[in-house]
Amino acid sequence: TSLIRHVQEVTLGTAQLSALLLLVQADLENPKRQGSTFDLLRSVLGRRFVAPELYDTMDQVSHFMVQAPKSSTRALCARTFLTYLLNYPLSPKRLTGYMHFFLSNLAYSQSHGRLAVLDMLLAIIKAFPQEVLAEHAGVVFVPLVQRLGLEPATDVRAGVGAVLQALLGALPPLESRKLLDMCVAWASASQPPAMRRVGLHGLCLAASGAPQLLAPLLDTCLARSLAEL
Repeated sequence: TSLIRHVQEVTLGTAQLSALLLLVQADLENPKRQGSTFDLLRSVLGRRFVAPELYDTMDQVSHFMVQAPKSSTRALCARTFLTYLLNYPLSPKRLTGYMHFFLSNLAYSQSHGRLAVLDMLLAIIKAFPQEVLAEHAGVVFVPLVQRLGLEPATDVRAGVGAVLQALLGALPPLESRKLLDMCVAWASASQPPAMRRVGLHGLCLAASGAPQLLAPLLDTCLARSLAEL
């Protein structure tokens, strides 16, 4: 780990890196070796070494981030995965696949796993450039707003709200307005009750977290709310 991290003259061939990553994969879930294993993996990521096994390793890290029973392990996974996302050029297909993985785990059976997903989404929103967020905003926004109406745990529901508010604040105003227009449409009287609740949830979050975005829609939002009352 120290050689890779601090000595730039040290390089790894593909075969060497593949062998090293196989050792990492074997030790990721070993509590006695996790600290050194994750240090080694982050050193590899910091040097931007590439091998086919790297992507398999990161898939394993993403699953372990959701499923690990210990909070310290989930935090290690999240920090490592964010390093990977920021250091490696990812194809739109691969990045979309990761986003779908996180969003699908908003329904993970254990609340700690759902919170881990929300923490990762929040870190992505804070770290990624606006143009990348704008490309994935709709994919992220809709499942999160839907989750508000389904989530039984208070702390997770608060986490969903925090991620949605961060997303609205991080996007260019035009992109945020598109998301709020969707909420207005969902809150229409012609929609079924479950859909109206989803729309009103989204508008409520905007009112508390990004009121300047809601100002042009205020009359419509008030009309929708009064109709429900």
